[in-house]
Amino acid sequence: MKEISLKSISLCQVNLHFQTPFQTAHGIVRKRPLTILKLTSDCNTTVYSECSALNQTSYHPETNAAAYQTLYQTLIPKVLNRSLSVQTISNELLKLAPHSHFAVASIEMGAWAMVAELSNVPLSQLLGDKNQEVPSGWVLGVSSKEAMRDAITHAERHQIHKLKFKLTPETLSDIVDIVKTENLCERFPFIALDANESFDETTIEQLSQLNDLPISYIEQPFSRFKPQLLQDISHFTHTPVVLDESLQTSRSDALSISSCKGIVLKPSLLGGYQPSLDLIKEAKRSNKQFVIGGLYESGLGKGYLLSLAQVLETQWPSDISPFSRFDETKKDHPWTTSDHGYFNNLSQRFYCDEPTRCLF
Repeated sequence: MKEISLKSISLCQVNLHFQTPFQTAHGIVRKRPLTILKLTSDCNTTVYSECSALNQTSYHPETNAAAYQTLYQTLIPKVLNRSLSVQTISNELLKLAPHSHFAVASIEMGAWAMVAELSNVPLSQLLGDKNQEVPSGWVLGVSSKEAMRDAITHAERHQIHKLKFKLTPETLSDIVDIVKTENLCERFPFIALDANESFDETTIEQLSQLNDLPISYIEQPFSRFKPQLLQDISHFTHTPVVLDESLQTSRSDALSISSCKGIVLKPSLLGGYQPSLDLIKEAKRSNKQFVIGGLYESGLGKGYLLSLAQVLETQWPSDISPFSRFDETKKDHPWTTSDHGYFNNLSQRFYCDEPTRCLF
């Protein structure tokens, strides 16, 4: 069964506060606005999903407030009291709201969870035929060396598999120094960097500092509007390049760039699970790797990412962390990892349990 009928979708806006402000090249984030959806089927089964739109228009123009209005005024009235197929609903809704991928994804991914609940099977089982362990990751914002060292110690204590550092041209030297002096490549299986488009023609040479380090990849070093710089990067560093923001302008162009070795997969940014599964097939045809990225999701949103991560064979661990970034931990679905840094209890019904209901 991959079709459902919904009799209602209710919306609830929440504002989660970061325990520590999180800084990237796109700015500093202190609060995380989210819209939680409560989807109820025609047989009174209820699941919850999350609209993960940000309020950083430098990253993506669809804000949380805009996504809420699109859901309320345009999308929800079109999906109630009729048969919905999880394999086609994203394309159908994107025709109605072509610039509202976050809003569309929140309905589409919730619909997949509804099918899982009604079928009494784990969500991951609907998405693929694998059931793999999921290693943990942890993303560190732009910060001081002292703060980075504290975060590194915390990550090592929890056997995190991948550390990813947000960086800018101004902080690259500090991060290179930390990686070297702290022997991070010996303490963690994977080390990655994320520049969030912050390098350009005047700073590209700085990337040669990476050549002595076994960095897994550097994410989006240049502006999505300057693809020509990606052709030049091999003159300065051999570190693999993974693209994120570039996918928002042209996925086919991003996949055709020879220096691009992989892409960041964010289902909520793509319009849901089915567009993500389609992009994975396209990436494989182009011989590109992929890695699941995050958008400061709550524990509910992480659950949707983990369900997809279970069925993907990837070279690099995802960005998904067992730690909550928010003060409101009692309103955030908890995730834990084993002594070896893999996520526990991946078959749980995170989309309708008590912590998730507390968000609404």
